[in-house]
Amino acid sequence: MVPCGGEKKDAANVINTQTPPVASWVVLLVVSMIMLGAGLATLYSATYGTVGTLYFNKQLLWSCVGMVLAAFAICLRYDRLASWSGWMTIAIAIMLLAADFCFGSVKGGARWIRLGPVSIQPSEFAKVVVGLFVAKYCYDYPRTFGLLRHRNGLLPCVAVVAVLCGLVFLGHDLGTTLLILGVSVLTLFVAGLPLRYFSAMPVLLAGFSVYVYFDRVRMARAVSFLDPEAYQNGKGYQLWKGLLALGSGGWFGLGFKNSRMKMKYLPENHTDFVLCIFGEEFGFIGMALVIAMYVTFGVCCWRIAVKARTLLGRYVVYAMSSAILLQALINMLVISASIPTKGMPAPFFSYGGSNMLSSLLELGIILSVGLDSIYPDYMKRRFITD
Repeated sequence: MVPCGGEKKDAANVINTQTPPVASWVVLLVVSMIMLGAGLATLYSATYGTVGTLYFNKQLLWSCVGMVLAAFAICLRYDRLASWSGWMTIAIAIMLLAADFCFGSVKGGARWIRLGPVSIQPSEFAKVVVGLFVAKYCYDYPRTFGLLRHRNGLLPCVAVVAVLCGLVFLGHDLGTTLLILGVSVLTLFVAGLPLRYFSAMPVLLAGFSVYVYFDRVRMARAVSFLDPEAYQNGKGYQLWKGLLALGSGGWFGLGFKNSRMKMKYLPENHTDFVLCIFGEEFGFIGMALVIAMYVTFGVCCWRIAVKARTLLGRYVVYAMSSAILLQALINMLVISASIPTKGMPAPFFSYGGSNMLSSLLELGIILSVGLDSIYPDYMKRRFITD
């Protein structure tokens, strides 16, 4: 395991003393809370007619726990969390192994650790851990992380990412595997990895394409998304119903709680396809506002990263924000039949405890970087000793 050591370089690596990103910090927090509230309202509408308030109450609980977790991340500070990333990779690898081999599969995927009534999906937290690890690694070894023949070069970093991606892949979660790879690649890119190394990406994507070709289930999804109507009674059923929900919303939607597809016509209408219910009830205008909120989220994260006080903070913001925004992009591409169907929840909207906790944890880490720019070394004496 590659070590990720302390905070000795913080003072020496202050890179920004310009105007703190106060407005971006506030807007990011407000937009995130609006999306969280809209997600809870949509979940209530999507499930009230079938299971009452069961899912809503659970999601509300997970949201409260997630906000506490975000506040905890802010108090601990991003730099201390990043310094623990080496140990966290070991912990998450153990959790992924447990999910792969010690618990039964659900819907063909071995992704959950079940502790009584609570189920935890370690791959959701693997995104956070990998992002922190890669950001910290690039920060700790700025002169060598782009070299191949060095003990602190690129290969140790790639090896850690490959192991975690392999464990997620063993749980038959191709989408999250690609998401983690995307977060790692983007973080390495913004850290300055030479472009020649990215020439290997087409080979990697070709390997995934070959895997999909020989996997009957995924190949069926890849074929059905090209013509959902032709496969509406088979593999394209869910996607076709999702498209009907989006299309029937028109410009302004059918109104809150007036969705027709939520009445057991659209499978997974509270998880991966919850935005279809939102689109049916609030129409094109509502979906445009959702996209605008994600774009605003991204712009605020970019401004916080640009004005981050340290290089570590900059890398961490890019890693955490790319995890959220890539996931949102994949979800919206799936429900609009732009890419093959893949189980990928919408951050802040879809039902799921692990997804909600990881999204709010990522938000808390981003806010920590912004707060450090506004109030340098806030709470550092209390929580971090040099």
